[in-house]
Amino acid sequence: MKVPDDRDWDRLSGVDVESLEEEASPGSGAIPFPTLLATGLADLVLLLGLSTTMVLGLSLQSLPFRPVVLYWALAVALLWWLAATVICLKILKADPGMIIAGLVFESELEGSRLVATLLTLLVGSALLGLPLLLGGRGSYLLSRVAGVDLVRRSFA
Repeated sequence: MKVPDDRDWDRLSGVDVESLEEEASPGSGAIPFPTLLATGLADLVLLLGLSTTMVLGLSLQSLPFRPVVLYWALAVALLWWLAATVICLKILKADPGMIIAGLVFESELEGSRLVATLLTLLVGSALLGLPLLLGGRGSYLLSRVAGVDLVRRSFA
């Protein structure tokens, strides 16, 4: 199959490559709402997955099931999520749900804003990610609480 003459793919002299790279940079443009929603939902899935794993682990040991086990499993899952989130926020500048959704904070969080950011992420995941959608372009609730802008980044 022959390529038409007007489509010579070997010649890119007329293309401004630098402007294309600027447009494709991770921090350009607003973050889509589904990505913000995925951040909260991913945290919720992680919490539910940890809780379910602990309950299944106890049931595999043939222990009798009691409702107290659910509270215990949720409390332990919450502690694991908090520990993992603090570590990820300090090292990767993102929480586990943000990593799954492909978002990070632009710079490191201040220590004074860490607790408020953790509470915002936790409430956001408990309410199915909807509070994280509040705010307009570039001024999302999570960005305002953390005091740092959100940017897109691939962890692949």
